[in-house]
Amino acid sequence: MTADKEKDKEKEKDRDRDKRDKGRETENSRPRRSCTLEGGAKNYAESDHSEDEDNDNNSATTEESTKKNKKKPPKKKSRYERTDNGEITSFITEDDVVYRPGDCVYIESRRPNTPYFICSIQDFKLSKRDHLLMNVKWYYRQSEVPDSVYQHLVQDRHNENDSGRELVIMDPVIKNRELFISDYVDTYHAAALRGKCNISH
Repeated sequence: MTADKEKDKEKEKDRDRDKRDKGRETENSRPRRSCTLEGGAKNYAESDHSEDEDNDNNSATTEESTKKNKKKPPKKKSRYERTDNGEITSFITEDDVVYRPGDCVYIESRRPNTPYFICSIQDFKLSKRDHLLMNVKWYYRQSEVPDSVYQHLVQDRHNENDSGRELVIMDPVIKNRELFISDYVDTYHAAALRGKCNISH
């Protein structure tokens, strides 16, 4: 009986081997199509159509991809312009916004839920590591000025201009947008710029 069991085991092994061989033959008979992944590695996918169709399709997709690549212009970098003596005259962002000394601008606040700061660019300079910095003079909103200081500013306005009646702002919308310039100058990185603004004096 042991000899019969051994023969049965051998027959089962032969059947299993035949099944594996047949599976490999059917896999090898299928045409394969290659495609390139983003990293440049090859990925082989099984396909039900011929390689000639693949070649036709590949040439069409290559033309489409080159058209797409041509449509995307290279990303612009921010830059600055200098005079012959090395003075920086302007800063140009990726979006082609040009900032010059004297421009009134918004600067990003690092605090959450805080509106942009408002200031005027005095001049540009380069740091030791070639980062573009700018000296700015601050404007303060009425909400950023302490109440006691605001009262002094209003009183000074009245004293300087005969009583200042013509300078009193009646419109609440304009009054809320009133700014006060300071003599305080600070240095900020040019990357903090968030746009230009117009200030009427």
